[in-house]
Amino acid sequence: MRVYKDKKLTKVVCNNCGKNIKVNNSTIEEGVFFADYKWGYFSKKDGREDTFDLCEKCYDEITEKFLYKINTKNYTELL
Repeated sequence: MRVYKDKKLTKVVCNNCGKNIKVNNSTIEEGVFFADYKWGYFSKKDGREDTFDLCEKCYDEITEKFLYKINTKNYTELL
């Protein structure tokens, strides 16, 4: 869950466990998974958009339960 004040990001909370994610000057300073999905025509949720944030721990716990493991790809981060 993201909280904005005057169009600036002020707070991020994990939607699953409620952990406060560190935010400094509108910059998220921890690993967080952000989902933003618009449901389509063939869904019973057509016309709805869902957004949520997960801390790394919750992300790991949830994806570990998947029957089929997620695809991952490593990359070199450029600073």
